[in-house]
Amino acid sequence: MKEYHTLNVNQSLMETGSSKEGLSIDEVNNRKIKIRPGKEYIKKNGLAIKFAQQFGDLMIIILLLAAAVSIVIGIIQKSIGEIVDGSLILLIVLMNAVFGVVQEYKAEKSLEALSKLSQQEVYVWRGGLLVKIGVNEVVVGDVVSLEAGVIVPADLRLIETHSLKIDESSLTGESHSVEKDAKMICAQDAPLAERRNMAYRGTVVSAGRAKGLVVAIGQDTEFGKIEKAIKENEKELTPLQRSIKDVGKLLTYLVLAIAILTFVIEMIISPLNILDAFLTAVAISVAAIPESMPAVITIIMSLGVARLAKQKAIVKKMHAVETLGACDVICSDKTGTITQNKMSVENSFVFFDKD
Repeated sequence: MKEYHTLNVNQSLMETGSSKEGLSIDEVNNRKIKIRPGKEYIKKNGLAIKFAQQFGDLMIIILLLAAAVSIVIGIIQKSIGEIVDGSLILLIVLMNAVFGVVQEYKAEKSLEALSKLSQQEVYVWRGGLLVKIGVNEVVVGDVVSLEAGVIVPADLRLIETHSLKIDESSLTGESHSVEKDAKMICAQDAPLAERRNMAYRGTVVSAGRAKGLVVAIGQDTEFGKIEKAIKENEKELTPLQRSIKDVGKLLTYLVLAIAILTFVIEMIISPLNILDAFLTAVAISVAAIPESMPAVITIIMSLGVARLAKQKAIVKKMHAVETLGACDVICSDKTGTITQNKMSVENSFVFFDKD
């Protein structure tokens, strides 16, 4: 990507094929087709995929195998009880999956509703006229008008500035507003906090006014790169998921040991009845599996999600409830990250030099 902070205004305009009067309507329409718009089209999993993902835990897989074996034994022995037991285990697993899908679906809908509420509008110059459009309609080459209180809609190379100051704490962590200057040309290795001729998506204009040339949108912006890195980051299991995984492994080993031991004992007692020995071993193994545990865990986490919802907190994944509860310390390096972006003097000390 071009380092626009190293270019002057005219070079930046030439690079994007724009002008200080902005793009024409025809050019905007062409760029909407050829260039990805500002709105991020995130591929969402359908309900079928979400449902299938609920069966990924080792404990769930064990329960499904137990249900299948129980039903098969019931059919072979013509035992209604075994078929009913297997069906109940299967029903519990399916209910657990439905709970998970419903919760995730409700969370996604809530987030979509919030996203629609937070969609802002911005003034851009198009064909020499100042028009108001949605942020998602901004394309590379647009000339955006900025004034106090406006959230910067994309990464901009500033082309005109008038006493412009921008709060970049959400991006750089700097607590004070940064004074901007469109005439300035920065070194190629200048850090984000020192690029005074640039304005970045998601930051807020605190004072002054300006014109800015859109040079990056969506995931090509500095904020977009952070979002992309977070999405691509490998997801770790929560403490509860790790515990369930460990319990599942332990149960698997125990069940296999019990099955083998039972089969050996049955074969010693009646060596000619192999089928009965096998069915007895499997039946004891199935009985040793706590089929209600996943359902109980899901119900408890659902109650936690409901309590957080009453406090206006949206939880997308149910396991996040347990992760939040497992936090002992939350560390933040600078003000403005999870604080009010304000600092005040609490105490003062005066030192006198004896000399």
